[in-house]
Amino acid sequence: MLLAIDIGNSNIVLACVGDTIVKTSRINTHPFLQVHEYQKLFLDFMNDVNGVIVSSVVPSIDNTIKESIKNAYHQECMFVTPECSEIEVLLDNPSEIGSDLLTTAVGALAKYNHTSIIVDLGTATKFTAVTIDKKFLGGSIAPGIHSSFKSIFSSAEKLEEIEIIKPSKVVETSTLACISSGMVFGYASMVDGMVERIKKEVPDALVILTGGLAPLIKEYLTIEYIYDEHILIEGLKDLYLKNR
Repeated sequence: MLLAIDIGNSNIVLACVGDTIVKTSRINTHPFLQVHEYQKLFLDFMNDVNGVIVSSVVPSIDNTIKESIKNAYHQECMFVTPECSEIEVLLDNPSEIGSDLLTTAVGALAKYNHTSIIVDLGTATKFTAVTIDKKFLGGSIAPGIHSSFKSIFSSAEKLEEIEIIKPSKVVETSTLACISSGMVFGYASMVDGMVERIKKEVPDALVILTGGLAPLIKEYLTIEYIYDEHILIEGLKDLYLKNR
């Protein structure tokens, strides 16, 4: 079985992958965990491993992850780099591309074989575009929902930190509901608007929605989209099979 690991700033997603995605687990990203602690987390998730591939946007823990994988499974892990993929990266500096953005682009092409706009709602809200002829065009990045949510409380003395709830309407009547309405409908409107703008530059594209925070707003979107929570894992599987 393949162990696919997506290391983000807030969470690490582990996936056990065979012909299909067998199971997944989401843990908090812990920058100060030791090798033996990550080793235990990996072994608790799965024991029967014949390959490991990692997408990471947290370079400070990459060596810890490498060592923990080597100790747990007695093998080296593959890290995603631009050289792993057949996609042509049309950024001013192609080496700047985040491995998560590249991997979701690979997953989109492998699964849907179509020019796509990928909307990834996580620590940041990321919009990227990839063409059917394997060109990564670039994209846009905005603050994530939780980052914006927390910033309200750091700058407003009277507010105590609360959790976002799903609003029932736009015009709400309590502080909690008003903030949740602004966040959920505000971000849904941003996604709707950004996708419409991107489509003027990338016409006839599929819209693929993914990321840990996508479920919070997806029912409020007005655009047509495909929700695919595992598109990055699909990309990791494709990269591993082509590079092993």
